[in-house]
Amino acid sequence: MLIITACFTIFILGIFTGLTGVGGVLMIPAVVEILRADPHIVSSTIYAAFIPSGILPVWLYARRGMFDVKAAFPLCLGGVVSSYIGAAFKASISGTALMLALAVIVFLAGVNILFPLRFGQFRITEASEQKQWLFLVILGSIVGVLGGLTGAGGAVLTVPVMISCGFPIMVSVSAGVLFAIPSGISGSIANIANGYIDWLMFIWVTACLLGGNVLGVV
Repeated sequence: MLIITACFTIFILGIFTGLTGVGGVLMIPAVVEILRADPHIVSSTIYAAFIPSGILPVWLYARRGMFDVKAAFPLCLGGVVSSYIGAAFKASISGTALMLALAVIVFLAGVNILFPLRFGQFRITEASEQKQWLFLVILGSIVGVLGGLTGAGGAVLTVPVMISCGFPIMVSVSAGVLFAIPSGISGSIANIANGYIDWLMFIWVTACLLGGNVLGVV
């Protein structure tokens, strides 16, 4: 019964993830609470599940021409190395500290949605391509560390920040969804080395998340 509840929760949040790029971050505390499982295992397993479950939404976004390669590539580039660092560091903190870090991320993301970051009249999209590229690499690097550490996919932070800085909504959402794949692969390498992925959980989480993602994107 608990597994069914967890599956339904992930499916519903998967719909929001496909629709807005954000939602995966809420899966971790939900599954930890429902199954009373180790936060290290749950966060690492869900983080890995973002890889296969994100491929179809990425393809659908690409098919509709919603990707801006100039925005997505530097963002993903920044997250590749940093997510491994964050995931490797996870082994040195307690489950309580891990959940606290996740709570802080959710809080900051919520505050930024309600009260978007403002930089006067400046928007990074009005800057040169070199400055935009550097900004996105730095953003991806910071979010990669936090995502690798907590298991949050990254879009919960990249999407509101990119929108606040002037990027179109769908460009921000599609870049955030794509970001979860390369950063997820990198971070999962460290999580596998630390023995933090439950492969049975990975299967049913991926199935539920993929089903929700497809409905959200469509």
